[in-house]
Amino acid sequence: MKPQRRDESNITKAFWTDALGKVTGSVCSTLDVWIRNCCILARLSRCKSLNPFTVLASKGGVLGLLWLGCVAAQPADHPHPISQMTPPAVADIPPNASQITARVVKRSVWPPGSLANTLPAVRPDRTMYSLTIDIETSAPAIPSVSTLAQVGSVIEAFSSDELTEGLVGKQIRATVRLTGSTQGTRWAISEIHVDPLAGGRK
Repeated sequence: MKPQRRDESNITKAFWTDALGKVTGSVCSTLDVWIRNCCILARLSRCKSLNPFTVLASKGGVLGLLWLGCVAAQPADHPHPISQMTPPAVADIPPNASQITARVVKRSVWPPGSLANTLPAVRPDRTMYSLTIDIETSAPAIPSVSTLAQVGSVIEAFSSDELTEGLVGKQIRATVRLTGSTQGTRWAISEIHVDPLAGGRK
């Protein structure tokens, strides 16, 4: 009879060991699922456009969370992020020249180096002069090029030639060109003549 009791005892131990293993495995599996769902919720909480509580409340929300977790866990096709923004190509300002009449509003002097951080580039040892002018008339200076100077606009036009303070308040005739590129532009002025009908001189 003793061998029989030993067999029954062994069977009982095996039964309880197997049952305990199944229960433990089920508990661990449940905990693993909850941990995964918490991780998914943590990811979703960082997404402003998606409310995780709404996802949980919706039908099939848990399946949706699991699917999102699988997608988030998958490695990216590219190891490095690829920018979707293509920088615009640099384009030069097309040839232009405008014959204008304008009223000189202001004259400025730019010492060497004061235009160093602007485009188009200026020689660092060069003094530049500028006139702020109110354009009254504008026409192409050359038939083959366009005019970009608009009547009624106020522009600041630069020259490496000295421009005197006496030009302020005078009406002038001059040629202006818009120089540079899409990275930076500057008006250039040349061939300045004071309108004699206005009673002034350069």
